Amino acid sequence: MGQSPVPNQRPAYAPPPVTGTGYQAPAQPVQPQPAQPQPVQPQVMPPQQQTQSTLSQATLSQPAQRPAYAPPVPQSSVPATAPMSGFPAGPVSPTGAPATPVRRLSWPGIVALVLAVVLLGVTGFQAYQVHSLSNDLDATRAQLAQEATDADKRVDAVENQLATQFNAEKIAAKTLPSVFRVRTSDSIGSAFAVGTAASDGGTNLLTNFHVIEDVWDDGTKKVKIEHADQLYDATVVAGDKKADIAQLHTTAKIPGLKVAPVESKSGQEILVVGSPLGLKDTVTSGVVSAFREANTQHGPYIQFDAPINPGNSGGPVINASYEVIGIASAKFTDAEGLGLAIPIKIACDMFKIC
Repeated sequence: MGQSPVPNQRPAYAPPPVTGTGYQAPAQPVQPQPAQPQPVQPQVMPPQQQTQSTLSQATLSQPAQRPAYAPPVPQSSVPATAPMSGFPAGPVSPTGAPATPVRRLSWPGIVALVLAVVLLGVTGFQAYQVHSLSNDLDATRAQLAQEATDADKRVDAVENQLATQFNAEKIAAKTLPSVFRVRTSDSIGSAFAVGTAASDGGTNLLTNFHVIEDVWDDGTKKVKIEHADQLYDATVVAGDKKADIAQLHTTAKIPGLKVAPVESKSGQEILVVGSPLGLKDTVTSGVVSAFREANTQHGPYIQFDAPINPGNSGGPVINASYEVIGIASAKFTDAEGLGLAIPIKIACDMFKIC
């Protein structure tokens, strides 16, 4: 019996060629063959379909199987430059155009975003703290400057207070270099440098008139002044017997003492410097006992209780501020602690050397 052709035999389906390494479905479904199949005439295919043709011929010799259907992939949906790995490059919309991919943040991205937000917050907080600390620092500097100013004022006040505190040792150390013993042929007394240097660069001194009265009367007007190992010649420039004041001058340069700008008051502590009985560089201390006016029998005088003796005449009476308040002149011989000094203002007004 002759073999009849397979009814309704259709040519094998060849899908469009796809480049890549993905799975390729059989070219066409295999139909069951009768017990004695007829050889299938080979079909001429394009060169690119040779592999699929071979697969189809090889499949015909296998038992009848129905492979899974693989829909054709539209050529336009695969980018020419996109690499193929067996799966589509991205979702495809119903119209065939690539759909917009949905991007989702990965955990590293989320962590980086959180860290960036935290870092921004920390930076802002630190900037605020720096600004606040800067303001606090400015306020602290201003406060320290004010405290330093207040401290300077307190130091000045303490120094001024200490300056008014009586310190016999310091007063003596500062005063003694300006106090000299005066010698004439008939007497011994004291004298002290006062004011600034004389016009010729020398030094002006003050003493009592009764100390240099003998050289004034004989017209010589020359005396010797001594301090420690220093011995200088001096000249009596002017004198007032009634006021008991005399001015001396020497070419030696001796530091002058400052004079008090105000009158002394009772109770003020004083130091008397001179040469009692010819003993050089002697100091005694006491207080101002009273101020005797000019209309009294012994005025004007400063009364004080510091011990003095012959030879103290002409020496300075110094207050706590290292200033001369008077010239020691006399004492009551029948009493103790009752000395008298001529106010320094009288001598300065008379000789204009202070």
